[in-house]
Amino acid sequence: MWIRHSPVFACDGACRPLYYAAPWAGLRPFAYDYVRNIRPGKIVELGTHYGCSAFCFLQAVQDGGLPVSVTLIDSWQGDPFTANDYAAGGVWEMFEQVREQHYGKCGVTVRRERFEQAAEEIGDGSIDLLHIDGSHLYEDVRRDYEMWKSKVRGNGTIFLHDVTARLHGAPLGTVRFWEELRQTEPYTLTIPFSCGLGIVCRDREVYSLLRKVAGGHYYEALYEQQTEQIKADLREAYFVSRSIGDRPGPGHGSVSEEMSGEHY
Repeated sequence: MWIRHSPVFACDGACRPLYYAAPWAGLRPFAYDYVRNIRPGKIVELGTHYGCSAFCFLQAVQDGGLPVSVTLIDSWQGDPFTANDYAAGGVWEMFEQVREQHYGKCGVTVRRERFEQAAEEIGDGSIDLLHIDGSHLYEDVRRDYEMWKSKVRGNGTIFLHDVTARLHGAPLGTVRFWEELRQTEPYTLTIPFSCGLGIVCRDREVYSLLRKVAGGHYYEALYEQQTEQIKADLREAYFVSRSIGDRPGPGHGSVSEEMSGEHY
């Protein structure tokens, strides 16, 4: 049985545009339901950035009171795809602020190091859900998958993000790797929206369940609703900025003049 939830993501309250409109955000309803229904004992994420996906997992753990261990691994130094974010600064600080404020009571381990370093200390067959979302260069994502796949339990699941993503019209390396992986792994699913989530199941029953719930239109419809809301938010922000910018300056009927005593 698969129960659908209507979660409220606390991280959105810290910075709604950053999390609600993030590339991963459209996958949150499905990922949240996955954690609540499958109840993976140990979740490991490779590549956290601002924390959109991480906070989705933690929200599900927190709301369900689940005995789930969550480990987040990232160097927080950036890569070619996130260079602008890190150049502007504040990525790590924002992540830590939101985590402490909204998910401080969750059992989460944050490892600020490279994936290779962490791999040396995490044993084979110990992970129930592995989320790979680091560098999207073909060689990098292939290395991450090969390095970590043995650490997933026999009935575990692997998520890979950006398996349908394109940059300047060209597919990312994750797209090529995912197409290759689908030829060798027997139980794979692709959620095409929100830059694409590739799912590798090790368990046939879990695969059959996810194929039913993720293959329908429910989560895609939620994504489309969210997309329309983001567009509405952008339109509102645009016209608000235009209305402020179009106001005449002092001496030309400005708001400050209209509210001064001499105009009462």
